[in-house]
Amino acid sequence: MKRVLSRPLVFLPLLVFLAASGVYFGCEVVEMPPYVRAGHQPVPFEEGTFENGELQFVDGLPVLVLRGTPREMGRQAGHLCRKQIRAMADEYVDFVYSSPDKKAAARRRVNTMKSRIPDSYLEELRGMSATSGVSLDDLLLANLFVDFHCDFIPMCTAVYFGKNAALGGKALLGRNLDFPS
Repeated sequence: MKRVLSRPLVFLPLLVFLAASGVYFGCEVVEMPPYVRAGHQPVPFEEGTFENGELQFVDGLPVLVLRGTPREMGRQAGHLCRKQIRAMADEYVDFVYSSPDKKAAARRRVNTMKSRIPDSYLEELRGMSATSGVSLDDLLLANLFVDFHCDFIPMCTAVYFGKNAALGGKALLGRNLDFPS
């Protein structure tokens, strides 16, 4: 079944990267990771289209419009945001899982959780992996980060407008990661 999804950047890996990159979402930054303090700059988004998806700017904010099956939408997001996804994997995943032992332990936890992840989510990540060049394992590590570390993460802020409340009659979901980056 095909579906159309229009949402501000709600992919956790992108949000984790954006939050870690010092993009201001209205929260106070308590502490920045070492690579941010060392002068890392956010990777800018570029408008574009791929397959049935597009990345456009609305009032200065990047917005992904994705259409199709979960795998197709993952492919679109993976291609349109590949630079940000790669930077997140190269810098943030390696920062969070700073040693091979930590990364191996996290991968074992991912494997125990994988059977509980809905197939549509896994398909979206598989599509994203195929076009971003980031392994499915690293995308899963990034997406499950909060589940692994909820003991010190104040979690996320989310806002949802149902189709009857949002302009244009389409549901709108926005989320950011509220933790010291």
